[in-house]
Amino acid sequence: TGVGITFPATQSASSNANTLDDYEEGTFTPVVNRDSTSPTVTYSEQQGRYTKVGNMVTVSIAIQISAVSSSGSGNTTITGLPFANGSTSYTGQGSIGYNTAGVGTLSGSWISSTTVYFRSGTRGDSNDSSGWGVGYFNMSITYLV
Repeated sequence: TGVGITFPATQSASSNANTLDDYEEGTFTPVVNRDSTSPTVTYSEQQGRYTKVGNMVTVSIAIQISAVSSSGSGNTTITGLPFANGSTSYTGQGSIGYNTAGVGTLSGSWISSTTVYFRSGTRGDSNDSSGWGVGYFNMSITYLV
């Protein structure tokens, strides 16, 4: 009909690795979090969008935190990704576009299941555990499911 390719609402999986059998776009609600005790925050903006092509998902996250009444504890995370990481190792490549909400200097990210973890901006090889404060946070990340 000249209006593009249409995929069914439910994936019709193909065993042929060279067949594109899944495409999806949608929204989700990203949550700033920590992996031991969750913080209590008030959002002015909390948006997540995704595009899934085959086994690859790209998400865009935009968050504005207007208040933090409890900081929580543990590693700095964002939870609520729309699909679980399908790899047995921690994967995902992304970039932080703007950050005034992460208390620490967030230098990188990786994904476990539906959670984004952040690396510390220091030279050490460790996860960031500084948490969240009032401010803005934007990022995009691509991972395999």
